Amino acid sequence: MNACDNGLGQGIFNLTTANVTSNSPVTITYYTSLLNAQNETPGTEIGTPTAYPAANGTIVYAVVKNPVGCKSIVQITLNLYPFATVISNYTGTFCDDNLDGIVNVTLSDITLIVLSNPTYFTGVRYYGNITDANAGNTNTLPNNWTYTATTTIYIRVDSPDGCPPVIKPLIFNVGGKIPLIKTTFAVTMCDDDLDGTKIINLLPYISQYTADPLVTVTFHPTLADAQNNVAQVANPINLTGTQTIYIRFEKPGACPNIASITITIKIPKHSTILHDKIICPKTLTTLDAGPGFDSYLWSTGATTPAITNVPAGSYWVDLTFDGCTYRQNVNVTESTLPVITMIEINGTTVTIGASGGTPPYEYSLDGVSWQSSNVFTNVPRGNHIIHIRDTNNCEEITRTFVIINLINTITPNADGYNDAIDYSALMDNDNIVFRIFDRYGAEVFRGTPSNRLIWDGRITGRPVNTATYWYFISWTEFGGSTTVKYSSWLLVKNY
Repeated sequence: MNACDNGLGQGIFNLTTANVTSNSPVTITYYTSLLNAQNETPGTEIGTPTAYPAANGTIVYAVVKNPVGCKSIVQITLNLYPFATVISNYTGTFCDDNLDGIVNVTLSDITLIVLSNPTYFTGVRYYGNITDANAGNTNTLPNNWTYTATTTIYIRVDSPDGCPPVIKPLIFNVGGKIPLIKTTFAVTMCDDDLDGTKIINLLPYISQYTADPLVTVTFHPTLADAQNNVAQVANPINLTGTQTIYIRFEKPGACPNIASITITIKIPKHSTILHDKIICPKTLTTLDAGPGFDSYLWSTGATTPAITNVPAGSYWVDLTFDGCTYRQNVNVTESTLPVITMIEINGTTVTIGASGGTPPYEYSLDGVSWQSSNVFTNVPRGNHIIHIRDTNNCEEITRTFVIINLINTITPNADGYNDAIDYSALMDNDNIVFRIFDRYGAEVFRGTPSNRLIWDGRITGRPVNTATYWYFISWTEFGGSTTVKYSSWLLVKNY
């Protein structure tokens, strides 16, 4: 026989409904033991067989007798239908994981937690109040249920065996979030290199929110990203202007929490008038950062906007404005003086070559009238001084030169007059070069120590043709720093 469990592990059985015989008429008496049934022991029969309480698996015995006294004994096994055991006084605490103020619960998952045999009892419904639960109507809660504060709902489990439903209250709490010292924090930082951006390590700021060593954090660009734990930002982070970063705090056994940090990157102010300077050798200058700063600190220890009597060297000044300090470097260097590298004379035209210093250069033959061209024309024969200065105008560089009486005609006829072109007087100069070319550019003579810079109009002992030739002669003066070069024509007459 089967009966419903009353929730206490017992069922009420009407033993008289057990179909133990088809004979009639008979009398049936019920006993709790076989021995008593066999002996029909007086006083041991079951007194109320129509409402006999028994646990699952209980065995009783029925003595069936006909009018002539013949009897049989029937064993009756009493079984209980499975009982829907629901946890009593269930209280569930769940986190608002996305911190939107709403806790999301899947009720089918709750069934697996509170019901002991969910595969047997498939008729499970949830209700928002006890009235609907008792009625078993259609006002059920959705499987994806939400709540915002501590709430009591009701589970109703219907038996497939027709037993009474089991109805129990379930309490749902909102889990406590990780406690934070604060949920917002603002910090202002100064840019280091005036580019408006700064790489910030956010981890040192976590102590502003919590000191719990078990808490882990992730960083997110928006509140929604932090709530849903997506789009994490790598740390350190490159920030510009004013930006708010959202921090998600998590810890085992506690609900997540969210805070924010707002970081403002300020661009320091720098001096627009303080630049590297080039000064004349062995002179002093003034370095001026200009007005508009809250404070100044120079590498010399000065705290004024400008420092004076500054020699060549490297300097810096810490410029403070609106809470930011920027160290601006400035170099003072001595200019190098230009050098006259060449004086090339072609007839009465003089061309000057220069290097070093700070171009462009200016040139003068008298130190009064200056020109930007390095070529002078119609320069008379005799001694001259070339003056040169660069844009720094620190010091004039001068060199003397002379326009000599160049030899333009020889008559190598052995008469003792103009038989050769002779520059042997220049033999003692450094790096002397003396070369003669015909009108086709072929070299006909090269001066050497052996020929002593004297040419008699011959090649390999034979006179050259009467014609006009070209030659140049050059050497270095002033310690080998300036090349003097003359070029001219030469008429050779052979008779």
